[in-house]
Amino acid sequence: MMDNMMMDQMGEDLDALRQILDNLITLSFDQEDLLLSYSNVNFNDPKYIELIKDQFDIKENMIMVADSLKALSKRQMAIQSFVTKELNAIDRNFEHSIQSMNDRQSRSAQENQQLAMTSINNLALLLFEAFEQMQQQMMSMQSSSSSTCSSSGKQGGSQQMKSMQQLQQQLNEQLQQLREGQSLGS
Repeated sequence: MMDNMMMDQMGEDLDALRQILDNLITLSFDQEDLLLSYSNVNFNDPKYIELIKDQFDIKENMIMVADSLKALSKRQMAIQSFVTKELNAIDRNFEHSIQSMNDRQSRSAQENQQLAMTSINNLALLLFEAFEQMQQQMMSMQSSSSSTCSSSGKQGGSQQMKSMQQLQQQLNEQLQQLREGQSLGS
C-alpha cells in the first residue's frame, strides 16, 4: 500500500517534471530566437519595440514555469538550492536585459539574454537528470513489486513504461538540440 502511494506520488512528480522540462526547452528556444533576432535589428527599426515586448513575454512565461518549479523543488529537496539559484539568475538577467534593451544598450542586453538562456538550459539539464533518476527508481520499484501484481496490473504498468520511454526519447532529442545550440553559441 505504501509502495503504491509512493509510486503515485513519483508518477505525479514525473509528469510535472516532464511538463516543466517541455516548457523550459520551449523557453530556451524562444530566447535563442529572440537573441538572434535582436542581434540583427537596428534601434530605429519598429521591430525593435516588438523584440522588447517579446523579451517581456518570455520573462512572464518563465514566471509561470518558475512557480511550478518551486512547488516541485519543495517535494524534491535535492534540487531545491540549485533551482533557486538558477531561477534567481534567470530573473535577474531578464530584468537587466529588458532594461538594457529599453536603454538601447545592445551589448549588455545580449549578454544578459545569453546568461538567462544558459541558466534555463542548466535547469533543463538538471531536471532531465532528475527525471531519468526518478524514472529508474520507478522501474526498480515496479520490478520489485511486479512479482506480487496480477497479470492485468503488469500490462498497465508495461503500457505506462512504454509511454514514459517515448517521452524520455522526446526529451532526449530536445535536450540534444539544446546542447548543439549551446555549443554553437559558445
